[in-house]
Amino acid sequence: MGVGLIIFWLIFGLGGFILFLIALIDCIRRQFTNPNDKVLWLVLIILIGWLGPILYLIIGRKKGTIPS
Repeated sequence: MGVGLIIFWLIFGLGGFILFLIALIDCIRRQFTNPNDKVLWLVLIILIGWLGPILYLIIGRKKGTIPS
C-alpha cells in the first residue's frame, strides 16, 4: 500500500468524521415540531454511516429551527 493511498483514505475518513460531527451537532441544537423527528434523525445519522449525515443535511435540516 503506497503512501498516497494511505493519505487518500485518511482524508476520506477524516472528511466523513467531520461531516458526521456537523450533522450530529446541528441536529442536537435544532428544535423540531415533532420530538420523534429529532430521535429519528439522530438514529439515522449515527447508524447509516455516510448516507445518514448527507440525508440530514439535505432534507432534515430544513425541517428544524434553531432556538433563539
